[in-house]
Amino acid sequence: MKERLISFTDDMQQASRDGRKTQARRVVELKYYDYLQFNTDGVWQFEDEYGDIHDAITKCPYGVVSDRLRSGDLLLEITGLRVERLQEITVNDSIAEGIVDKDCTNAGWVIDKCTQRVIDTWDSIYAEKHPWKSNPFVWVIEFKRIDK
Repeated sequence: MKERLISFTDDMQQASRDGRKTQARRVVELKYYDYLQFNTDGVWQFEDEYGDIHDAITKCPYGVVSDRLRSGDLLLEITGLRVERLQEITVNDSIAEGIVDKDCTNAGWVIDKCTQRVIDTWDSIYAEKHPWKSNPFVWVIEFKRIDK
């Protein structure tokens, strides 16, 4: 089991402490940009300059299940990892990200407002290199807080 650093804003650290944040998304950095598809285990296919298709494995830089993540004084254990397109995020994922709360699923909220909050949060962090509209592949890191 390894321990790695992960960067969270103060608000996201507090959401993790409170148990409101149990997921994080980070952009998958790829060597080749002409990739065709990605599966949930980090195996992806790309097309080379000759048109040949190859498989490659990309390891999550944040670790594997049961590894630990540290953000400030916060210690987390990875409980799940997968790869997906950013825009595949669900309302439940948005809640697990700590971006929206459970009120988002109540009748008083419109789903579009929840989605817009996710978009705004993402673009406030990643807009320059990986804006929402580019729909990058992301690591979905699920975790639980570990009490010292």
